[in-house]
Amino acid sequence: MTAQRSLVTTDEINTVEVVQKAMQAVVRVDNRLQRERLQPGDLPTETGTGFFYKKDLIVTNYHVVQYQEAITVTLFNGRRVPAKLEGIDPGIDIAILRVTGVTAPATLSFGSSARLIPGQKLITIGTPLRIANFVGTGVFSVAASARDVPRQDQLADEVGQYLATTANIQQGSSGGPVLDSRGLVVGVADANAAANQLVPGVIGIALPGDLVRQSLDDLEKLGSRSAAPWAPPWWTWTTWTPPCASWRA
Repeated sequence: MTAQRSLVTTDEINTVEVVQKAMQAVVRVDNRLQRERLQPGDLPTETGTGFFYKKDLIVTNYHVVQYQEAITVTLFNGRRVPAKLEGIDPGIDIAILRVTGVTAPATLSFGSSARLIPGQKLITIGTPLRIANFVGTGVFSVAASARDVPRQDQLADEVGQYLATTANIQQGSSGGPVLDSRGLVVGVADANAAANQLVPGVIGIALPGDLVRQSLDDLEKLGSRSAAPWAPPWWTWTTWTPPCASWRA
């Protein structure tokens, strides 16, 4: 059955068609943490999201795979395969994973985040709370200065602006694609913000796609950029409260 037969509005049809194509490129990322990094009560595995941008390369957030002992990704069809860390850019919180023995069911291409207009529709696909293939929709709200969305994890210190959106970005969605209505990646989900840790995060925060695309090109040509040696071993992005917002990723 086609989307046109099941749905009513042209916007519904567009959303479903974009999701049906893009979802095949999205993966769940499971990071088994180094034992010495675990604190009492910590889960041994952290879960995030990523997506194929080439047939054997996946982009995700660096904080998703930081302190990894072993990484596995789960494809759209449920197949689980090991992945290795191919490159990192902690300065913008991006990492590249490589898989072998499997070819991407689909790949996503980048659009232009610089051309986003407030009110423009955005679509997210991720693994919030370990729920795979979760779809959210919203709009691009504003390019928020990094000064207005402070973080204390010593990552992404080279990000000047973030994309703020009403699209759903929850813990586990980090590293997933933020898509426009053409199915092009205009951002990479990074976190959500709320007034404090007692309320759900309602503002989605994403890395601009233009910045991510440039970083990926640089990593493939020049190699990884080192993580800051002073990054604290107890860091998790769900436990700190910046002055004006609570962030979760």
